[in-house]
Amino acid sequence: MPRVALRAPAIYGPARLGLERLARREPVVRLEDAGVTNRIHVDDLVEACVRGLQNPEACGVYNVTDGNASSSTEFLLKVAALAGLPAPPQVSMETAQLTFGAERLSFINESRQVSNQRMLHQLGVRLRYADLEEGIRASLT
Repeated sequence: MPRVALRAPAIYGPARLGLERLARREPVVRLEDAGVTNRIHVDDLVEACVRGLQNPEACGVYNVTDGNASSSTEFLLKVAALAGLPAPPQVSMETAQLTFGAERLSFINESRQVSNQRMLHQLGVRLRYADLEEGIRASLT
């Protein structure tokens, strides 16, 4: 029996932009210290799930990402700018290690860039939000 596993990275979309964190002025790791991460808009994740279920040839593990790896700091800076909020304060990785919670640190410390080519070509996913700024804008409305 064929099995499909979808590996979803950070998921963003309406009510998933970190606006509360930005409003509280929570610090982020400064750009030069921040690692790379992957993300996917929730609508595109749903599309990948549907394609995985409907494609009879689908089998194996698929990275579900928009293909635009960037740091969580870059993401939050874009969200702040597009939402008209002040940019979050930036701290060194050393300060983050001493002050951020364990869950947040585990996300920040995991830095890797993955390819979405298998998802695009074998599952036939057509990303609605391949452009991160477009996805953020759509999520703000």
